[in-house]
Amino acid sequence: NKIFFKNINWFENNKNNQVIDCSAKIRSTQMEVSGKLSLKNTNGYFVFDEAISATSPGQACVFYKNDQVLGGGWIT
Repeated sequence: NKIFFKNINWFENNKNNQVIDCSAKIRSTQMEVSGKLSLKNTNGYFVFDEAISATSPGQACVFYKNDQVLGGGWIT
């Protein structure tokens, strides 16, 4: 599954134009799912390593590395 984002906000140094191995959550009750996050300015996409249930534009997604929140964005 691949989802696209806009308006990504980061809690640490600029991650522009990078591919990051991390995990993501779309719902607060969902377990984190690993994958790869590709960034370009404040936009990007995330490719999950396994299938996830349906997503909708406007939903938020949060990115994690180990126990640290990296940031989040809005699904387009």
